[in-house]
Amino acid sequence: MATPPLYLIKRGKVERYCWTEEQRIQIIEELGKGKEDSVHIQRYKGLGEMNAEQLWDTTMNPEKRTLRRITIDNAAMADRISQCLWVMRFLQEGNLLKNTPNTPRLTLN
Repeated sequence: MATPPLYLIKRGKVERYCWTEEQRIQIIEELGKGKEDSVHIQRYKGLGEMNAEQLWDTTMNPEKRTLRRITIDNAAMADRISQCLWVMRFLQEGNLLKNTPNTPRLTLN
C-alpha cells in the first residue's frame, strides 16, 4: 500500500516531507534549529489535501514512494471489511448515501 506523508515542513525554498513524528522532529531540528515557529508545518489528514503534483511526488511515483506491506491474519474479518467498503462505495456513487449526521458508520466486532 502506498503511504502518503503526514507532514510538509518548509523554511524558505526548502521543503521536506515527513512520514513519522520522529522525522518531523528531526527535520524541525535541521531546518529550524529545533524551533517550530521558525518553520512552516503543514499536517496532512488525507490525500484530498495534496495537489496532484504533491500526490505524485510523495505517494504515486514508483521511484520515490513509500510502500507498506499489509498482512491479513483474519481472512473472515478482512472479507467482511471489504464487503462493507464496497457497499458503502456503491451507495455513495449512486448518491444513496449522503454525508449527513445519520450516515451509517463502519463498525467491526
